[in-house]
Amino acid sequence: LPGQRRADLAALDPVFATALAKNPQHRFPSCREFAHHLSATLYHLAEHSSPTQHATPIPAAAPPPSPQPGLPPAPRPRPTRRRGRLAAGVAAAVAVVVAVVAGFVFISGDTEPTAQELAHQDAARTVGQQYLEALAAGDAHAALDLVVTAPADTRFLTDDVLASQLNAAPISQISVTSAPAKPGDDPAQVQQVLLAATFGGQRSQVQIGVEHHGDRWLLPRITADVAVANPGSPLLGVTTVWDIPLGGSPTATLFPGAVSVGSSINAVDITADAPPLLLDRLLPPGRAAITPEVTLTDTGRMEADSAVTFWAFKCYSGNTSGIGCPDIGRTPDNTPPNIVPGTTKITGAGDLRPVNTEFDAQRLTLTYSGGPAQFPAEGQATSGSPTYTIPFQVNGTVDLTKAPPMLFTVAS
Repeated sequence: LPGQRRADLAALDPVFATALAKNPQHRFPSCREFAHHLSATLYHLAEHSSPTQHATPIPAAAPPPSPQPGLPPAPRPRPTRRRGRLAAGVAAAVAVVVAVVAGFVFISGDTEPTAQELAHQDAARTVGQQYLEALAAGDAHAALDLVVTAPADTRFLTDDVLASQLNAAPISQISVTSAPAKPGDDPAQVQQVLLAATFGGQRSQVQIGVEHHGDRWLLPRITADVAVANPGSPLLGVTTVWDIPLGGSPTATLFPGAVSVGSSINAVDITADAPPLLLDRLLPPGRAAITPEVTLTDTGRMEADSAVTFWAFKCYSGNTSGIGCPDIGRTPDNTPPNIVPGTTKITGAGDLRPVNTEFDAQRLTLTYSGGPAQFPAEGQATSGSPTYTIPFQVNGTVDLTKAPPMLFTVAS
């Protein structure tokens, strides 16, 4: 302590004892408070050390004796400067200590916020807390009320979708705290907060600037985009996110949380190993990409086979224009001798197992090639049975996105 080295500074000991207390609760709450008490004590000490207040009156000195003949006059006694030096020393100490403490306060940035700044911080934290609590409660409307500009597409921002997200990954352990300002932030317009929450079993956090608009503090972004397919892909027409069709858009706008994709048609299954959208997706660019996996279902294969059978039926019903019908049933080598050429009709589903097929997961098509397929048929018989089996090659592609699927290209 200062008084242990210089007795004239002992008055500072209580101030430094408080500043150096072992228990943090017993110290000054801030450097500003420490500087205030230190400077006040030093100036008080300097004031009471002034010679004008503590000088003792000195009686008038007797006139000096007359010098002896032949000797120089006796020298006059010099006035004492002890108290003057003390006052000057204390004043210098005041200047040095206050300058050091002030410099520390400036460097450390330890300044107490004003009441207005505290109010801004509290308002920003409240908005962050309300947002996370709205998500955790499945209240889409409350969450949408806390953003500067509402998303253009709100089809996936509903209570039902939020309920599905929460069922897959509940939101818990919500925490919102003030965060350090970023360069250029105006505290009256932007307050940084740290949003944190657990989605399912995964902890997530993000620092985001809450903005002041009018008389409200609002979040700049509350959703993230999920890119599911490339623009123009047939997948866009049949892919769903939380059972809602994309409707031709390559992205879906969602609240942070779980993501689930599916198919709007029975012909294919669409799945994706998509992790939850976490809070960091609230920052630009705010987009996550997932790669759907598309598989042909048993229903899809049956429907495609039916499309091929329907094509064959049309070919032998006299409606052959523009559908690539083969000439089977019109030449002697494909028609039994007892059947009048041109009278053949398909009577049932064909056996397509000998035909090769190839599924295209990007175009959502099933291509048939080779064979031969076997179709039941009948015709006008000149003798014997009118029923028989037609064998022929099938070369064509079925569009699975149609309802029902249709054979749209045929190679004769």
